[in-house]
Amino acid sequence: MELSGIVSALLEELGSATGLRVRAGWVTGQDTYPLVTLVMSEATVRWANIELSRFIYRLRFQVDIWHGSAEECDRLASRAAARLIDASRRRGWMGLRIEAIRDIPADGVHRKMIEVSFLAVV
Repeated sequence: MELSGIVSALLEELGSATGLRVRAGWVTGQDTYPLVTLVMSEATVRWANIELSRFIYRLRFQVDIWHGSAEECDRLASRAAARLIDASRRRGWMGLRIEAIRDIPADGVHRKMIEVSFLAVV
């Protein structure tokens, strides 16, 4: 699986967990809420084997849940975090950690940010 496959898998898991529209990238002026966005904040790559045919990716993503209701934003963030932890077992993502979940002030909408990190061998 390439990096784009990992991003697609994350988008799929987040959509299933929240039932919301999910997309990679930052919000734009045309976006409507509720919405989930996914942004890769860091990636490092190392060789995983001597043949140089597999790689270990150390990844960090930012997941933002944007919603009109603070209570619903909290509920969806909890569901998304639990789903990602479960997905790590099914998808072979190693050492998945929820690094932080925090409220971020935003005009006219509630925003919950989830920082997640894990390793993937591809």
